[in-house]
Amino acid sequence: MKTLQYATILVVLGIGGILCAFPACAGVWYVDKAAPPGGDGTAWSTAFTEIQPAIGAAYNDGGGEVWIRAGVYDENRTGLYGSLTLRNGVSLYGGFDGMEDRREERDWVKQETVIDGSTAWGGAQADRVVYGTRINNVAIDGFVVRNGLSSGITLSSEGQATIANCLITKIGAWPGSGISISGEDACIHNVRFIENAGAALHISQGTILVANCFFFQNGAGVEAGSSDLLMMDCEFIENASALYLFSGGRFERCTFHRNTGRYEGAVSYVRYTVGDPRIFINCVFAENYSFHTEGNPNPSSGRGGAVLYTAS
Repeated sequence: MKTLQYATILVVLGIGGILCAFPACAGVWYVDKAAPPGGDGTAWSTAFTEIQPAIGAAYNDGGGEVWIRAGVYDENRTGLYGSLTLRNGVSLYGGFDGMEDRREERDWVKQETVIDGSTAWGGAQADRVVYGTRINNVAIDGFVVRNGLSSGITLSSEGQATIANCLITKIGAWPGSGISISGEDACIHNVRFIENAGAALHISQGTILVANCFFFQNGAGVEAGSSDLLMMDCEFIENASALYLFSGGRFERCTFHRNTGRYEGAVSYVRYTVGDPRIFINCVFAENYSFHTEGNPNPSSGRGGAVLYTAS
């Protein structure tokens, strides 16, 4: 195991004290699907062949980083409903070719590292591809997460959690979600959500920063009940409703283009409560529409092509 002492800051943006950063690292463990069996994970030459044992080794060592070589990781998993299970203080990084000495040398675009749930639950599709409950000081960075039944990544955090430089796709059931997150502080940065059947991003509570993310052809863009939501520099294109908000939020420099709403506002269906504002600053709304379905008893159906507010 390589021992390192550093912390790399991805981006610092403040909302309610949230810091979007990579956790400090004490040690590195290695995963390479093509490595010889029986490795102890302490070097590329003796890498684990699956991700979960590396997470366990890092956790037992007091935390650290797991570096994962490019490839498709679709092994059978014994976590909840076939999930890859996260642990406190252990961060996952993809995009390596198996020769790197520093994290900054990786390329998660060219060296695609896939966490796949297709057969992870005893040969059946995983319900949640990646799962963590009551976690703290964790990052998931540089992966394609795909083929979960109800969720790509599900996190319940009690401290800082960061998801960055990922593609979340082919999460296959409504009302599932590409990422489902709740808890204290979380940062989602440079993540692409593409062709998920349910909501790309579901936020139930917490202080959440979402920056530089791309939402394309999802069953919904963002469903949020968090009153401390900040979204910056995000694009929503051709989703079946871009935003569905039950609480406050702030949106800066976001673009909403060609989104549709089957029942209410195409871009934003929000339920307004006094003292719980939504703020849109320097955002672009273009070619969004809402349409009424025959027989739908909802009086708001077909209204609010760009934004629909209802008061409660």
